[in-house]
Amino acid sequence: MADLQDRMKQAVAEAAVQQIRDGMVVGLGSGSTAALMIQGLGAKLQSGELKDITGVTTDRCVVVVDASKLVERLNLGFLLPVEVLPGAWRQVQAELGELGGDAQLRMAVRKAGPVVTDQGNLVLDVRFAGGIADPVGLEQTINNLPGVLENGLFVNITDQVLVGDVVDGVPGVRELVRR
Repeated sequence: MADLQDRMKQAVAEAAVQQIRDGMVVGLGSGSTAALMIQGLGAKLQSGELKDITGVTTDRCVVVVDASKLVERLNLGFLLPVEVLPGAWRQVQAELGELGGDAQLRMAVRKAGPVVTDQGNLVLDVRFAGGIADPVGLEQTINNLPGVLENGLFVNITDQVLVGDVVDGVPGVRELVRR
């Protein structure tokens, strides 16, 4: 199955590269599928097939994922990260609890103590019982809590979602559309 997933990721990465034209500013993401897209883009730049590309951390937002990232409801399988100011994490943890979230300070794996972001902040990992029913409302509520800098709900920022998928054993790409 891993081979099929790898082929699915490759297919969606190639589909994303096909949309890039000379002179574009391209938003570069992270993750294994985005890395494949960046490798494909690099190959086209090196061969001269594309030129004058500027990479940034996103201009038009095209999300490139494989089908394993699709879920019926957010937060059932993955925790929601919430970045907080160090002096406010306990207060934010309590307020997230009042919203129905179980928030735990993210601890470092290879060192003692909590994970510290590049900006010197802390991360709370939150699970909401039953998942997140209203991502738009919850994102706004969480971001308005004093001490919160950002959270992992990036609602309504995507222009396009390309999904690598396998149908009848054949890897392909499909586009998700907003309902």
